[in-house]
Amino acid sequence: MRKITGYTAATVIALFLSYTGFANLVKVLHYKQLDGLTFNYELLFFRHDGRLFVVATIIGLLPLFYYLTVRFHEKYRLSRREDREDFNELMTKRQARKKYLPLTFSREGIYLTARDKLQIRETPLRKKWNAALDDRITQHPQLQGLEHLKMQTRMKWTIGDNDQYFRAGFPVMSRKNRIWVDPTDSHSLTLGTTNSGKTMSVILPLINVVRMAGESAVVIDMKGELSQLTYDDLVADGYRVLMLDFITPEDSDGWNPLHMAWIRYRDEKHRAEKVKRKLEKKLRKERSRYILSMGSIDGFDAEKALGADDNGNPNYADGEIQAYPDYSAASEIVEDVCNSIMRPSKGSKDNDAKVNIKMQVLDKIRM
Repeated sequence: MRKITGYTAATVIALFLSYTGFANLVKVLHYKQLDGLTFNYELLFFRHDGRLFVVATIIGLLPLFYYLTVRFHEKYRLSRREDREDFNELMTKRQARKKYLPLTFSREGIYLTARDKLQIRETPLRKKWNAALDDRITQHPQLQGLEHLKMQTRMKWTIGDNDQYFRAGFPVMSRKNRIWVDPTDSHSLTLGTTNSGKTMSVILPLINVVRMAGESAVVIDMKGELSQLTYDDLVADGYRVLMLDFITPEDSDGWNPLHMAWIRYRDEKHRAEKVKRKLEKKLRKERSRYILSMGSIDGFDAEKALGADDNGNPNYADGEIQAYPDYSAASEIVEDVCNSIMRPSKGSKDNDAKVNIKMQVLDKIRM
């Protein structure tokens, strides 16, 4: 209310000064009277028309026009700048289209349209234009309103040895078969009540964009619904989908910490069996050679014929061929696993039981 009263008073004073000034100009210039000031405003109509009155009125209202246009706009702009510094501003669709990466997709996946390819070719020129505009705005801050003239450029990523002009990102908006995503390495928090559409509007589009872009992802699916909705599509696109489910382990993929120990054990066992077969073949040859030379098997020394291995162990002892598998590598892995799983924890009541189990396992593998 005070502002309106002040505007009204200022306007009245400006009109009074304008009318008085023009009336006295008419008195001096037209009637050649130089005696004092006059407040006879009929002089504004000395030619029996209102043109001079209209001019005086417009000039008197100029301060009000100035405040309501230029000055008010400047204050509004400053207040908006302060608001932008203190608060986040919602982005318009136009701003989102210019800032984020557009992806066009079909049933076969993401592809580049003719418009995208043209934008890729024009990107060097667009970058020069944007840089020149930034320099101009920096030199002349009053030109900040020209930021909307910046042109969108196409980002490029080098994945492996290939240059790629699209990748997955957080979905911001979509229209028909086109979606705009934020491809930067950012963290996003989506808030919403139950059944507000977070999964259908954000999470599922994000997973599908990752799938169509051919990228990998780790998804924490607390309810199990995401795997049901996306598993078949991922497998159809050639993905290797691994699911870790602690609630129903029988339906889960897993990793056995003893798997490497089993591989070492199996390989060493196969090696020993192979060595044993070679020794059996060698023993048959030596027996045949001895019989041919001596005419009888009597006196044949199998232990001497087969000799010993690299460690000095006899290849034939106790009436049979001996192979000596070395399971030390497998034992070391099992021991490391036991040390990790059965490591005593401070203040735990199960420490003695852990130590006993650990010692039993280690004794078994050392036998």
